[in-house]
Amino acid sequence: MAISGAWTVEEKRAIIAEYESAPHGEKSLVLARHGIRGDRLRGWRGARDAGVLEVGWTVRTPRMTPRTESAEIARLRAENQRLTQDLERARKDIDDRQAALESLGKATALLHELVSAKSAKADSRPGPSPT
Repeated sequence: MAISGAWTVEEKRAIIAEYESAPHGEKSLVLARHGIRGDRLRGWRGARDAGVLEVGWTVRTPRMTPRTESAEIARLRAENQRLTQDLERARKDIDDRQAALESLGKATALLHELVSAKSAKADSRPGPSPT
């Protein structure tokens, strides 16, 4: 470990690897052995994952508080319920329109048959003879 918390990139990578391979319950021992806190390690991991560990940047990930997180979950659940209801209404509307189109098609076909039958009947009648 470097003096006064100035770790090289290789040391940071080694500490991250050791921490990630440590079994649950022993991760805090890794941090204590190297004299670092969890937030520093999270910063290093974020920088490594973002590909900027070598540059020396740290990436901070915003964390939601439990209250904010719960409010967000409740908002998303309500939105999901609303969208599900909208989808069901749209599906019912589509079914109703398809049924109406089918009925309209049948009515049109029936009218064509009636017109054809009437015109065939009119053609078969003898017309008035000229005098």
